[in-house]
Amino acid sequence: MKATVLAVIAFGFVLVPVRAGATGAGARPTATRSPRSTASQRGNRLEVCRLSTPDGVAVVLYSDSTWGRAASPTVPPAPNLGSLDLMAGVVMRSGDSKPMARLSVWLLSGDISDTLEATNARLLQEADLSRLKSFQREHFDVYTRHTSPYISYVKGMSLGADFLKQEMQQPDVFGYEPFLEDGCARAGRAFVNSHLVKEGVTSFDGKVSLAGIAPGRYFLHAFTRLGDEHLVWSVPVEVVAGAQQLILENANLTYPK
Repeated sequence: MKATVLAVIAFGFVLVPVRAGATGAGARPTATRSPRSTASQRGNRLEVCRLSTPDGVAVVLYSDSTWGRAASPTVPPAPNLGSLDLMAGVVMRSGDSKPMARLSVWLLSGDISDTLEATNARLLQEADLSRLKSFQREHFDVYTRHTSPYISYVKGMSLGADFLKQEMQQPDVFGYEPFLEDGCARAGRAFVNSHLVKEGVTSFDGKVSLAGIAPGRYFLHAFTRLGDEHLVWSVPVEVVAGAQQLILENANLTYPK
C-alpha cells in the first residue's frame, strides 16, 4: 500500500487533501469542514475539519496546520444475553405423556405465588356472607378449608371477568366463590403485567424459545386446566449468557405439588 501524504492547500475555506502519486478528481477524499461554533478546543488549536483519505483513514485537521488520526468512537460492548428453550408436558395418571400445546408462558421478575396467597387471604377476611343462604355459608366454610388460591386463580383466568361479574351479582345463587376467583385472577393478571420480562406460546409439541434475556434470576410462570385438574407453574430459573433448556413437568409444578 502506497503511503498517503496530506498536502493541505487553503483557499479561503477550502481544504484539499491530495494523495501522493495520484492524479485526477477521483484521488480526492471528501472533506467536511467543522463549523466554527462547534470546533473543539485542543490546547491553543481548533479542530477545523474531519476527512478520510482514499485508504479510508479518518484524520482531523487543526488550525495550526497540523493533523492527526481521528479517534475511533467508543462502542459499548454488547451485553451477553441468554435464551431459554422450553418444553412443557405432563404425565397423566394413566401413564401417558401429554405435551402442553398452545400453553402461554411468562418469564417474570418475581414469584406470583406470594401475591396469590396474600390476595386469597385478604378476600376471605373481607368476605361478606350476609347475602348467602345458610347452606351456602356451610359450603363456603368447606370450600375455604379445601380450596387453594391457585384454583381460584386458574378458574378466574379461564372464566373471564365478564362471566364472573354476572355470577357475583347473584351471591345467593353462586355463593362467594366467584368473588375469590375474580379477585385472584385480577391480582395475578396485574402481577404478570408489572413483572413481565418475556412471553411466548408453546407449539403443538409443547415447545417455545424465549431469547434476548439479560442474565439474572427469574420465575417462569404458566397455568392451565387439564380436565378437573388446575395446574400452575412458577419455577425459579437462573438465566446465564447463552442457551439453556428448561422443562415444565409434574416434578416442578407449583400447584398441585
